[in-house]
Amino acid sequence: MGRFGLKINKLMQALESQGEIYMLDRRQVWSDKLHKKVQSLTLSKSVPTEEYNKDNPKPKSTQHERVKVVELTTFSEVEVVLALAAKWKQVTRNGRRVKSNTC
Repeated sequence: MGRFGLKINKLMQALESQGEIYMLDRRQVWSDKLHKKVQSLTLSKSVPTEEYNKDNPKPKSTQHERVKVVELTTFSEVEVVLALAAKWKQVTRNGRRVKSNTC
């Protein structure tokens, strides 16, 4: 875990308290440019299957589980923090959940 690991975890916990579930996968990949192993970060969102099926041409067959949708793949923890902070601003306004109009 790098310098921004704690901030990433706090943002993910705050988003989870508002009902938005995000997951972070860390993997080591070989960089041909740098000639060494580097860490790849993948930020994914857990979405209900029915919501996923509405937006995708290839629907999942089960209705009882959630689907993992990749939001961002990067090598920079700063980009992950900025992406999560932007999601937090979308979900909340002054610390309160923004009510969406469902008509």
